[in-house]
Amino acid sequence: MKTAKRIFKILLAAGLLYLLLNILPILPFKNFINKNPKSFRYVKGVFHIHSTFSDGAGDIQDIIRAAREADTGLDFLLLTDHGHPNPGSSGATGWHNDILLIGGTEISLHEGHLAAAGYPLTSYKLPPRAQESIGDINAGDGVSFISHPFDTSVPWTDWEVEGFTGLEIISMYSAARKKGPALLLSFPVQYLFDQDYALINLLEYPRQNLQRWDQLNRRPPYYGIYAIDAHAKLEISRRITLYYPSYTALFRILSVYVRVDDRLDPDAHRAARRVIRGLKSGDFFNVIEALAPANGFSAEFITGDGRTIRMGQSHPLTTPGFLRIRLPFQFATSLTVFRDGQAFHRLENNLKQDIRIPVTRPGNYRLEVAISRSKFHELPWILTNPFFLIDPGRPIPPRSPEVSTAPSVESSPLDLQGIRVETNPASTAALEAEHPAAATPSLIFTYHLVREDRQKDCWTALALRRPFDFSAYRGISLEARSLPDMRYWLELRTGSGDGTNRYRCSFLATDRWQTRFLPFDRLIPILGEEAEINLSAISSVFISVTNRIAYPDTLGTLMIREPRLVR
Repeated sequence: MKTAKRIFKILLAAGLLYLLLNILPILPFKNFINKNPKSFRYVKGVFHIHSTFSDGAGDIQDIIRAAREADTGLDFLLLTDHGHPNPGSSGATGWHNDILLIGGTEISLHEGHLAAAGYPLTSYKLPPRAQESIGDINAGDGVSFISHPFDTSVPWTDWEVEGFTGLEIISMYSAARKKGPALLLSFPVQYLFDQDYALINLLEYPRQNLQRWDQLNRRPPYYGIYAIDAHAKLEISRRITLYYPSYTALFRILSVYVRVDDRLDPDAHRAARRVIRGLKSGDFFNVIEALAPANGFSAEFITGDGRTIRMGQSHPLTTPGFLRIRLPFQFATSLTVFRDGQAFHRLENNLKQDIRIPVTRPGNYRLEVAISRSKFHELPWILTNPFFLIDPGRPIPPRSPEVSTAPSVESSPLDLQGIRVETNPASTAALEAEHPAAATPSLIFTYHLVREDRQKDCWTALALRRPFDFSAYRGISLEARSLPDMRYWLELRTGSGDGTNRYRCSFLATDRWQTRFLPFDRLIPILGEEAEINLSAISSVFISVTNRIAYPDTLGTLMIREPRLVR
């Protein structure tokens, strides 16, 4: 009996010590007051939200209700449910009284996750390679941000891709995952006592993300964004799910202030396009809202002749100018200006409201503002996008589109002898040749994708099942046309039977003839153990359309001519 009492006392003491260790740090924490009204030039929103369209806990109405309960003056919410894209969340754009919901998606790619919005829904799915998906999103005038680039589970793996809009500098979900077991020990009780503190306490200075961002901007422009990656639930196991942190709590933590210069249009799609344009141009800044709102903050570059350059813009620095920064707050701030990733100018414990910093050298200038007397003074409370002040003799590099046309090098025809149609049992397809008298004969492939049940794939293909040696070649070039616009696979296989290895890349065909070059180094392994393709031992070649890249019940026609092997 005495032993049981002793154990109980020890456990009670340990429990009390646990509570004290986790509650005492909360006591000095406070949210700082900013009474400045929000400028009509900016709208405030949150980026990266999941709903019941994928793996989020709440539906649209739950999310809108939470945004109002957060009481931070949110103007827009950007939905990013998983998909290729997710049709439900992509089509969810609409006004909900005074809150604009903008539809988007988070795409799972071979290289990691990409959060995107502003693209039109197409007749095909976005492809699994990042450069191809980015090309499609850019063609639709959308935006794309690399999600949680250094996440412990789903990191970004290819930094050679180009043309995306930017990357997430802070991701709440990824920050929580990095805390690991420590999160399970301290977070629940802190969240119970003070949700703002508990969530901010998950954050660390995003050094690795900022360093990568600065490296990317050696070939600018790329923009940084704060993302909440809200699911409003934690899945402990298949049977146990905890429904916290809530949408309301998360919506209070990180915000994005986008410059729009006027009130948003009553038409939701026009309003959403205006916000997307601001994100696409980098004319926005990020805020840890739970520390304090950033109403009244502004930053601009003023050229020597008096022109105003906004965040995200590129401009030749022909004469010296200055950064004009407005910090109209009643609490002290610390300001750091970075040039090309290195600290260029610092102000500690600053109470000045209007600051001018001379700039005489070209470079990419971005700002970090911290709250000096905050417990979290090391975090970037405000993070701006860069001002790209370039050397007048240095051209602004263009964003790279998807590679589509073959280089002007030696090529030879691809022998199509023995080509045939193959499908899954429920789908249908047919192949015919255009009239021989045509100036450039072509193959006409018509198909109808039909799925037998939800567990099985559906597919149709043009198949060449015979051996090839492609070791002397860099890729395949062909002219293609499709009705409707569609993405197709080029698939090469090696081996046979259980030892078959499959490699794929996709290409886009539209309603007009275009030359597409498909480099073999873009092929990714999709089945088998072989890491690198043996081009000297190809056992078969396919051009196919499947439910991985097209929607079931799709009817279409693909026309191909001039398939050639390119050295």
